[in-house]
Amino acid sequence: MTCGPTYFLAGNIAKQKWCHFEAIIRCRENEDLARRNVEKIRENGWGRNYYDVPVVEPLVYVIPNLRSLLPINKPNVRTPPGESFEKVLDLETGETVLYARLDPAKFEKHFGEFFEPVKITYSEWRSLCSRICLSQQETGDTEHFEFAEKHPTIIAFWEWENRYIVGFPDGLTDEFVYEFRSVNSYYLLHHLKPVALAQAGLYAYFLDRPKIRVQIRVKQANKIETFEQKSNPDSAVALLKSMLALLDGSAEPIPPGMAWKCKSCSFRTLCPHLCPA
Repeated sequence: MTCGPTYFLAGNIAKQKWCHFEAIIRCRENEDLARRNVEKIRENGWGRNYYDVPVVEPLVYVIPNLRSLLPINKPNVRTPPGESFEKVLDLETGETVLYARLDPAKFEKHFGEFFEPVKITYSEWRSLCSRICLSQQETGDTEHFEFAEKHPTIIAFWEWENRYIVGFPDGLTDEFVYEFRSVNSYYLLHHLKPVALAQAGLYAYFLDRPKIRVQIRVKQANKIETFEQKSNPDSAVALLKSMLALLDGSAEPIPPGMAWKCKSCSFRTLCPHLCPA
């Protein structure tokens, strides 16, 4: 058996419903990020294991599409992740922060030479997107802020079996946990739905909510499908246990069985299924 991570992001655990190998890689790769989130929540949560996130217009940090991003040596501003558009939280202000990437030439034209990300409001970013006709790759996934229901939420961590699980639900009410996703087609919805339900189920388990509510927008149809169901603590615990088993080697990971998942995976060069030692 191998020693697994101690700190986890809930979304990485839910990735088991997409691909066992990706879930394993994400849990290992993101352990330090999860640990830093736990430390920040402890530092800013006044002794509690959560930090309230107000429903406010998010800020967007715009960066050029560099292959290797420069470190940003400022408190509470991390180097943006590799995704084209990623949501994080500034725990000092409670603001939702988005990192967006622009083609270098377009960045220079609108913002000048790059020294650090340019901070604008989400409304200003959407206006820029429509004005200069950015591609979907450049605009990234802004669907959440256009179409998702607006609920208050928290960023939190929970202790389970001597591990720490960090979570950031898309929404939280007294009755349910809310998660939102967007996909291009109903075919992809079929594959993404179990991941979203699993992640919402983990949040409902830790936050003791009786229901989960998941919405998935299908871009091609311009429709939002809604899935509501009772939370299932047993399923959440089983998902946590299966993640630990995959990480310590007591369970064998199962390949996704779909070539298109492997082809589009950002971890394919690290995957032991695609690149065995």
